[in-house]
Amino acid sequence: MSFSSTSRLISFTTKRFYSTPIFRPCQTKIKTNVGVMQQQGQGVKQNFTKAVEYYQLAAAQGDTKAQHNLGVMHQQGQGVKQNYTKAVEYWHLAADQGHAGAQCNLGRMYREGRGVEQNCAKAVEYYQLAADQGHVRAQSNLGSTYVNGTGIARTGRVC
Repeated sequence: MSFSSTSRLISFTTKRFYSTPIFRPCQTKIKTNVGVMQQQGQGVKQNFTKAVEYYQLAAAQGDTKAQHNLGVMHQQGQGVKQNYTKAVEYWHLAADQGHAGAQCNLGRMYREGRGVEQNCAKAVEYYQLAADQGHVRAQSNLGSTYVNGTGIARTGRVC
C-alpha cells in the first residue's frame, strides 16, 4: 500500500469515526474554536472573514459561544458590515439558551436603543439574567441602573 493510499484510508476512517452522532457536538465546538483562532490570530494570521464563516457554521448548529461571537462581530463590523440589528438577533439566539455574555450585551443594546427600540425594563431584565449567573459586567450594569433609578418602574425615569 502506497503512502497516498494509506493517507486516504486514514482520512476516510477518521472522518467516518468523528462523524458518528457522539462526536457531532465536538465538531461544533471545533468550528467555534477555529473561529476564535481566526478572530484573534492565534496560530494563524488574523482573518475576521474566516472567523465569521466558522462561527456561522457552529451557530447554525446551536452553539451559543459562536452565536455570541457572531453578535460581537456584527456589532464591531469585523468581517461583516456593522449591523446592530444582526448583532441583537445573534445575541437573542445565545441568550435564549442561557449565555450570560449575550444576555449582558442585550441589556446594553436595550439600554442604549441600538438595533432595538430603547427599553430600560428589558435592559434590566437581561442584566438580571446574566447577573444571576455571576456575570460581573452585568452585575455592575444592574447596580448602576438601581443607583441611577433607570429602568425601574417606581422611578418612571427613562434610560
